[in-house]
Amino acid sequence: SRYRSIIEGMDDVYFETDQNGTFTFVSPSSRDILGFEPDELIGETSNILFVDIVDKDKLIQKLRLHRNQVRNWRIQSRHKNRNRIWISMSAHLLRDHDGKNIGLAGTVREITNVVETEEARHAAEEGDPLGKRPLTHDAFPTAGCSLRFTINTLPDDSAPYLNSVDR
Repeated sequence: SRYRSIIEGMDDVYFETDQNGTFTFVSPSSRDILGFEPDELIGETSNILFVDIVDKDKLIQKLRLHRNQVRNWRIQSRHKNRNRIWISMSAHLLRDHDGKNIGLAGTVREITNVVETEEARHAAEEGDPLGKRPLTHDAFPTAGCSLRFTINTLPDDSAPYLNSVDR
């Protein structure tokens, strides 16, 4: 159908839960973003993705405060490989014809690189430039493996060394 091709072509994860937070639908992009096949999530509670279960309570509070919807809410989630990732969630309550809450529908976008870049920029602005503190990054956190590397900047007095290497 028309909507099926839209959902299957999305980069973001589209999901629906019942009133208990159990996944009833998850788009195929869950493979790339969360590491889970859609069938692995359907029937599971959304707790499986929360790093801190308190965030689920915060989601419920935000839904109550913001007319039953949240937009671009940043939280840490857990990839299937157990790595922590940052996600942005937009969601709204689903209601039946009588207005009764029957679940939640929304999208999840992985934003780990955005958050790490913002944190590095903030650290530099706070007087901890990256040259004095190595930036460590987990490469390929959603690819089922983890490669950890560190980027160090050279000190200001390294120019004579660099000039000798360039010759």
